[in-house]
Amino acid sequence: MSTLTIPAISNPGSGPRPTALPAKPFIIIATLLGACGSLVAHSALPSVLALLAAVLIRSRLIRARARAAEAAQCSAVVELCGALRSELQAGRQPNAAFTEAVWCRPELRDLATAVATPDPERSAPDLLVEASRLPGREGLAALAACWRAAEHHGVPLTGAVCGIEDGLRADQVRRQNLGAELSGVRTTVALLGVLPAFGLALGSALGADPIHTLLTRPVGEVCLLIGCLLEIAGLLWTDRLVGSIGYGPPTANSPRPSNPLARWRLHRGRQTGRQP
Repeated sequence: MSTLTIPAISNPGSGPRPTALPAKPFIIIATLLGACGSLVAHSALPSVLALLAAVLIRSRLIRARARAAEAAQCSAVVELCGALRSELQAGRQPNAAFTEAVWCRPELRDLATAVATPDPERSAPDLLVEASRLPGREGLAALAACWRAAEHHGVPLTGAVCGIEDGLRADQVRRQNLGAELSGVRTTVALLGVLPAFGLALGSALGADPIHTLLTRPVGEVCLLIGCLLEIAGLLWTDRLVGSIGYGPPTANSPRPSNPLARWRLHRGRQTGRQP
């Protein structure tokens, strides 16, 4: 198979942006805020709580950025399949069609760079399989399988790409619906996380002065520290629990499978009059 070529890319190392956040700015801000709180309250506990809050905020931001990056990669793969289908329907060869389609996707710049690098030991399907290991790019593995089937068995690649695109779009809609449903759960968890602060405000309004008790007495400091640790552990656990909800197989009411390769097989079965 001939090597694909595209124009040179100005930044060959550009790819998906990392979702990790540097910890140093969070530590600096938490240290400054904690030091101010310790000076006002005459206690070292605000400094510890500020560092714990910085850890929690950074963890939640990292998870949010990871979800956004995965959604962006998923959308880029869907657009790639749509562009590839259009190019193939226009009569272009698969190599040239894929070159044009991948070059138009900024989120897949690293894949375009790999395609542009001459490597006789790796074909385009091999590059697609390697790229599919990143979160959000799982559909590229189905595209690579169909490409190999088209090369070895003469299966029309246009119909395969059409089926994969259809399946990826259905899966994308399902992911968006699931994300919309889980957003309410995340909001509820965040509201439950700030309820203790409302409790402290209510106690202060009633004249009990719980903040002074929690920051100046040893028993209060221990209770406050244990409560904050349990609060952080609960929020992290709920975040992990919500994030672990997978996109499993569709229910019995789903009209078509969400897996791109299974969708393509169903598409081929309907064309040939056979069950997949």
